[in-house]
Amino acid sequence: FVSGGAVNDDHHSEEQKDSRLSNIGMTIARHNARACIMNYRLAAASPQTQQSSLSGDDSLADTIDEKEKDQQKENVTDDHCHPNQVMDVARAIVFLIRRAEEEELRKGSNSKGKQASGRPTLFIGGHSAGAHLAALALSDLQYIKRAMEEQGLLLATEISSNSENDDDDNAVMMMLLTKHIAGFIGMSGVYNLRRMAMSPLSAITIGPAFLKSSEEVGRSKSSNTNTGSNKVVDVTLEASPIHTLLRQSKKEHDSSSSCGKSIIRPLLPDIPLLLLNAESDFELEKDVSELLVAVEQFQKSSPSSSPATTKHCTISKRNHFSIVQDFGIGLVDATRDNYKAGTDASHNSKKSDDTSNDNGWTMQRFLNETTETMPLSITSLASQVMLNDQVDQAAIQVLEFMGSKATKIH
Repeated sequence: FVSGGAVNDDHHSEEQKDSRLSNIGMTIARHNARACIMNYRLAAASPQTQQSSLSGDDSLADTIDEKEKDQQKENVTDDHCHPNQVMDVARAIVFLIRRAEEEELRKGSNSKGKQASGRPTLFIGGHSAGAHLAALALSDLQYIKRAMEEQGLLLATEISSNSENDDDDNAVMMMLLTKHIAGFIGMSGVYNLRRMAMSPLSAITIGPAFLKSSEEVGRSKSSNTNTGSNKVVDVTLEASPIHTLLRQSKKEHDSSSSCGKSIIRPLLPDIPLLLLNAESDFELEKDVSELLVAVEQFQKSSPSSSPATTKHCTISKRNHFSIVQDFGIGLVDATRDNYKAGTDASHNSKKSDDTSNDNGWTMQRFLNETTETMPLSITSLASQVMLNDQVDQAAIQVLEFMGSKATKIH
């Protein structure tokens, strides 16, 4: 499970992230499965914050020439920009596949050659930005292929680096992925990154990781594109799961028509999908609808593709944040402690955020004010207090999708 949070770290603390996701891990673990909660590199600050911090003290202006300042601005977040986030997710996926392979070998040696059941058991999921990154990793397999090469899972690349072995590498990769990955679970996911880039919140949602400066953020909103904005829009298209699948559909069609060199097929259209939205979800149900269209489009363009099952559910009495914060209510006792830890961390962060400038719109302030103005948050809080009176429907959907029966606490 990949955490959400707009891929930048200036809107919540580590304590909040830990308390928000531990209930997911414990809910899954209580139902006879292992849960792996991962993180990834975050953009250190929003573009506006980066620029103001680079300007520094005027007394130092004569010690740093303009060229050096421009170079600093260009490189300040290189290590925390796309594609590093999706590469971290790809490496986590490959790490789990490698562990499963090693475990299978150990079991095989201990059971006198008996084979495993052969049924894939690894589900990849995420919330919000985490769902976006997980879907992208499964839609554009170049990231997983690179991670497999790094971790030595593609034996063909170790034998030879000739181009004729690319198909062998791709075959090994697809064999491992289809052997282990059982499905994708997206909770309130962002799948159309280009639309997010055009939104008023782009500077504090995707800006830090996918756009390097506030000027580029502004240009990406303009329909009258120029050379600079084309570069920005290309990044949002490249990192958008929906647009990635549409590009793959065209490549797949062209490949089958010309009998040319095989391409790396996306995995997402070939595995079961569970897509969840909250009742109040910033209209992200549009992203789900478009993702399903892109998946269907790819399946039509690929004669060898067998349509997998897809399920889309809306969870009532939940908003974009409570759908993950309330995960597992009624199914695991520890959500009481998680709620207290989460509210304490939120209160402390809000106190520190109150000292910021009124025009310094941070994601933390966005979260605070959104939570205050949404009546669904009151329902969420009440459901935490009356733990045994309600059972979280998002968790039930996820557990059933994974083949586990939800057990209510008493």
